[in-house]
Amino acid sequence: MDFNTETKTQTLIDIIALCGRCHGVKHIRNSQRLGFEENAKRHFMKVNNCNELEFATHLTKAQMEFEEKNKIYRWKMVANLEKFGGKDIKIKENYIPLIDSDYTQDELVELKKEYKFTPRILDIGINNYEGTISITCDKTNKIEWYDNKLNLIDTKFNFSEKFITKFSVKNLDLPYITFKLTGDYGEKVSKRFNLIAYK
Repeated sequence: MDFNTETKTQTLIDIIALCGRCHGVKHIRNSQRLGFEENAKRHFMKVNNCNELEFATHLTKAQMEFEEKNKIYRWKMVANLEKFGGKDIKIKENYIPLIDSDYTQDELVELKKEYKFTPRILDIGINNYEGTISITCDKTNKIEWYDNKLNLIDTKFNFSEKFITKFSVKNLDLPYITFKLTGDYGEKVSKRFNLIAYK
């Protein structure tokens, strides 16, 4: 892959087959997460005939490059699959807008302190890499998501005390969305979640 941070474009240059161990090195963060970091490190050192200091230097450089590339939420993918035998194969691109909530941190703290019988918001999490909004609430039987014209987009039901749900904004081309919590003793309507086109 060739990465252009100015145009936010990834271009497929070549496809290279890797053995399982080399794949573990290429995706070292996943190897770390799964507990195979030491195996990946030993394999890298064997293949490259290097010591631990050289491995650590290479790993540090790779992590710095990863962090730099990770500052870009949305990459545009450019791939000519025909040259790899994939004639007429198109890469589907998802549109994922950035999410910006109208809630302040202080408001979220205050919402948790409410002691009414109506639905209560315990936490709101926004993941702009995935394009998801996570809602944790209680005293809630269902959550309904609405577009800016108050058209119903999605409904999820709750059958437990605490309700944890996730909503994806993938392929939503709207200025904003809101949600409504419904419980046995009333409703609560959220503030806006603005959906911003990422350029």
